[in-house]
Amino acid sequence: MEIVQSEGYALEVDKTEGGERKTGLFFQNMLINSHKGEVYSINFSSDGKFIASSSFDMTVMVHNVYNECETVNVFRGHKNAVLQVKWTKDDTYLCSVSADHNAFLWDVEVEQKIRSFKSHTSVINSLNIIDYNIFATCSDDGSLKFWDFRNKNCIYTIQDNFPLLCLCGNKKGDTIYASSVDNTIKIFDTKTYQLKDTLKGHKDYISGLDINNDETILASISADETICFWDIQPFPCDDKLLYSLNSPKYNIDYNLIRLAFNNDNLLACGSGDSYLYIYDYKQKNLKYTLPGHTSTINDVAFHPIEEIVASCSSDCNIFLGEL
Repeated sequence: MEIVQSEGYALEVDKTEGGERKTGLFFQNMLINSHKGEVYSINFSSDGKFIASSSFDMTVMVHNVYNECETVNVFRGHKNAVLQVKWTKDDTYLCSVSADHNAFLWDVEVEQKIRSFKSHTSVINSLNIIDYNIFATCSDDGSLKFWDFRNKNCIYTIQDNFPLLCLCGNKKGDTIYASSVDNTIKIFDTKTYQLKDTLKGHKDYISGLDINNDETILASISADETICFWDIQPFPCDDKLLYSLNSPKYNIDYNLIRLAFNNDNLLACGSGDSYLYIYDYKQKNLKYTLPGHTSTINDVAFHPIEEIVASCSSDCNIFLGEL
């Protein structure tokens, strides 16, 4: 796959790549350029029909994945950069977190903010949707907070000594992983709020986390320019660090570069050098290096059904491409 820069929404089909089309994308590669600032986060809906994005321009947007990737919703209300957005479990709502210290819940159908969650005292870096009612946020204030969508008040706070940068959780919703500027990953039980374990191995702050489809491996990407793969299976083991790979270069902009597994054997990650990197993590090698962006790639996502990868960048653009 080759991503080619284009002025409009659509990218030209790569003429050098033969074979039948694999997906329902309008072209093999698509460009979404609706944001007016750096794009920090992207997230596919569970049916794969829409992709949400958040930006330095203080907006959350929803775009069609198919047809011409039209932007169908624009949500305004945050007073600073929106650092992450995620769909709720039923795709009815979007939840966003911002440098304005607030988390918002948006109704996608009526295109309105329906709830604000205010308790953090600094930038909120990440969120995780735990189940249909509960979500978590983490912040530069060092706190991990748990919220109920039905109630604007925080239901529990775990206070750490260092800023927390990224969250991810398992499908069951009973475990959450939080990365920190102290180079560790802390594992918490979401029912008891107790610390279960701490993963140590990185030499710099950890900006991205994700769990593979069968929930045996946690991947973490760090400013030490490594990706670590951790054994998170329930039975105890002495050394949870399975192996590490060299990651792409980070940049001096200190953006939080994320990574994402697909449903099979691929792991994609952003970079500071404007290339999208995709690894075969089971074979432990780099499979694709994809051009197209012109600045730091902050977040990546795989389509939940089709062989499509998405990336967003500080160049204000989002790319969708067939693998």
